[in-house]
Amino acid sequence: MGYQVLFDSWVERLPEPFKAQPSISVKLCKLFTSLIPPMLALLRKILHEVVATQNNNLIQSLLRLLDCFCEEFRHTETWTPEALQESVANFSQGIEQLFYFCLIWSVGATCDGPSRSQFSELLWSSVSVHKHRDLEARSLGGVAVPPLQHNVELEGVDPDVCLYDYHYCTEKRQWVEWMDTIPAYQVPRGACYEEMVVPSIDSVRLMYAFQLLVCQSKHVLCPGPTGTGKSVNIGEWLQKQAPESIMSV
Repeated sequence: MGYQVLFDSWVERLPEPFKAQPSISVKLCKLFTSLIPPMLALLRKILHEVVATQNNNLIQSLLRLLDCFCEEFRHTETWTPEALQESVANFSQGIEQLFYFCLIWSVGATCDGPSRSQFSELLWSSVSVHKHRDLEARSLGGVAVPPLQHNVELEGVDPDVCLYDYHYCTEKRQWVEWMDTIPAYQVPRGACYEEMVVPSIDSVRLMYAFQLLVCQSKHVLCPGPTGTGKSVNIGEWLQKQAPESIMSV
């Protein structure tokens, strides 16, 4: 049946308050139709994945990430009508940038390091006229350049940067560097060397996605080579940051 039915079914289940703001589903449908086919084609024809994936699974990952940001609008019993209306309107204003962010960390999440710059560049071509013309003039191995999204602007970044290095902040509706999303690291007083867990851009990205998904009751699998900090960082989170409803086994 393909992945389109997964998206269509998901759109039908968007939170009830979004029905008062039909532009949300319209924007999502346009972005999905415009971006998913070329980005998947790039992934399959040119890029390299750390772990093999199927298109339907990647689309489900995209929808799960988007779900995490929509979840607060499913429990609005205590909101005033005015506050709900304002919050939904603000969400609608940032939905395009949020879609780009979730697309990177789902469809583009399994790429290896060298492939990420190519994924980011093709994504940039959909919002930058200069990048769009540049890629249209080059051969992309049969991959079509996505259509320009004329009303979309990625705030806080310019087309020369790799989008994987930036986090989209929904409150500010702006992209910020990942290391700016956490406090500056300070060595705990009296800590032993083996007890120090110094954050890196990779660990910050990993734990952001892990926490976002786990706290919304989404299943998470963290694959990767030995010695990359998976167990250490997840254990640290479970001990110090996890809500009481989550326990390590």
